[in-house]
Amino acid sequence: MVDYLEAIVDNSAVISAFAEQIDLGTQIPSCPGWTAGDLIFHLASVHRFWAAAVRERNPGARPNLVGCDVDDAELLAWAREQVVSLVDALAAAGGAPCWTWWGEPRAADAVARHQVQESVVHCWDIGHALGRDFEIPTNQALDGIAEFVELQSTSLEKPVGHHLSFRPTDGADVVTYGDLSLPRIALYGAASDIVLVMYKRRPLESLRVDGDVAVTQQWLDCIDLS
Repeated sequence: MVDYLEAIVDNSAVISAFAEQIDLGTQIPSCPGWTAGDLIFHLASVHRFWAAAVRERNPGARPNLVGCDVDDAELLAWAREQVVSLVDALAAAGGAPCWTWWGEPRAADAVARHQVQESVVHCWDIGHALGRDFEIPTNQALDGIAEFVELQSTSLEKPVGHHLSFRPTDGADVVTYGDLSLPRIALYGAASDIVLVMYKRRPLESLRVDGDVAVTQQWLDCIDLS
């Protein structure tokens, strides 16, 4: 089980600690074109946006936030403020309805669940830029596999002529995607590695694939993370 609010706080603390050790102009290899400052500003802006969405509790309307500029000297403090704002909003909302880009479930607890993955993948990004061997905590990664498939299901392509079976070697849960009557492609690896492959941080070769590798790669290539 994952305590989503606690995980958001913990992941954000990791990012903050990494941010203290890196020049904000450092390129983030796993986010082409982004610097460390860009990544921190992006994540803080995401937190700001979702705090507004959760507070508005209007599932039918996307929040209309005015953009903001933040000086580098103030960036880390501002980012920490956005974490507090988001967690406070989520704690107050519980499972209250709110707007989401993924459709159902349009609820604050689904936002909390997704923000765990948003923050922990960016932990890996900035840690990787620092040369740190950061692994996604197993409980977060196991939940992240299912969360990715569930939330992305409206936009994901179906694997051609097959179904996918994600089988983490450090957990008992198996997550499937596609028509189960079709031949299976099984993907084995640590839950952290599976999530990082899904989010295009690591290559498919990071996993053991029992089945059609080309079909699996084609499916991954169709994932739109923009």
